[in-house]
Amino acid sequence: MLTLNTKRQQSKILIFSFLLISFMPLLPNIFRDSQVHINFLLITLSSIYLLYIKSFKLGELQKIVLIYYLFNQLLLIPSLLSEIFHQNIGISVVFSFLRPTMLFLIFIALSELVKRVEFREFIFVLKVFSAIVFIWASFEILGIEKFNSINYFLYKREYRENLINVATIFFGTTYYAGFYLFSLFAMLLSYNKYNKDGHILYLFFLFLAIFLSQSKTIILATLIVVVYFLWISKYKTAKISFVFFLSFSLVLYFTILDDILIYLSNEGFTSAKQIYVLLHDTSSSDTLNARAEQIYYALDRVSDGFSITGVGLIPQDGSLESWIAIFLYRYGILGVLNFLFLIGMLSFSLYKRGLFSRYPFATGGLIWLLTLPLTQMSSAMIELSKNSFISALFLALMLNYREDESHDR
Repeated sequence: MLTLNTKRQQSKILIFSFLLISFMPLLPNIFRDSQVHINFLLITLSSIYLLYIKSFKLGELQKIVLIYYLFNQLLLIPSLLSEIFHQNIGISVVFSFLRPTMLFLIFIALSELVKRVEFREFIFVLKVFSAIVFIWASFEILGIEKFNSINYFLYKREYRENLINVATIFFGTTYYAGFYLFSLFAMLLSYNKYNKDGHILYLFFLFLAIFLSQSKTIILATLIVVVYFLWISKYKTAKISFVFFLSFSLVLYFTILDDILIYLSNEGFTSAKQIYVLLHDTSSSDTLNARAEQIYYALDRVSDGFSITGVGLIPQDGSLESWIAIFLYRYGILGVLNFLFLIGMLSFSLYKRGLFSRYPFATGGLIWLLTLPLTQMSSAMIELSKNSFISALFLALMLNYREDESHDR
């Protein structure tokens, strides 16, 4: 039995790790587009913690995650052989090959940590963090000169003109920022469902910060999560809000949505212009066409190679971003199926055990899992940088059922 003091000590470790990873400078003038130092930090912290606790135990749901990463690691062997054949050997290739193993280490370290923490302390920090990111995002959009000089040094890439009028906060890109905050939003909304401790204001802060990041797929996923929670709520007010939200959305779509998008486009909101193009001239959408071309490229490479397995670790002919393209290239068709299998098995297991309705983090975790194919369309963020941390943390929270946090007690 963990004592209160032990829980507080472990909570401090979780809080320290969360804040350190979240605020860790990206230093774009030094590292450019790379965030490799974040990966080193995550592996170092995870390894130290696992050595500290000396042992760990896998539950049934954690074993599903283990099988997923183990299978991915095996699938990378043909990809590694392809890199060796083409003489593409280097430290980046080694780390790229070992990525599934490193991701599992991060996951298992966080799984053991969340078994030992006091959630209320972490949720308090999360609420404070949500206020900070909203303020930071607002300053980014306002373009305050003194703030910009600090932001460009620590986090934002000044040489990327497409990032000028969007909020990337502490994460480097719009979709990195959006997904990190989306995960926190689902996490806090899950906890709020059972613990009414004044979370609504901080949820609103996160929602606004996600909107200011202007990542279209993440905004859509956030709206899906909101509708989901309104629908499953036992409160009549929430049910009425659900009907009102859908009715308002339909009225907005058929009346003044175009005018709003045009106005926001003129004010410099890049995503508004992109949404307008998607609605009225889909074939001219640069982002949609780029993602489609990447998928076609990956499919073409796989069909010319090993068919069901990957063809390389690091794309040499250009950047691949969406999860479908990068998984096809690295893991092959089997890797895509493995990812969908993970989502399906974890979702089914949570539903079958009834944890989605009895354990707060599993409630939001279920919809977070089901929206992964959508949220990862911009990039396979669950494997990358700060988002690999927040993804592992949310998985750890939703899969580690604790009687002291259950609402059957």
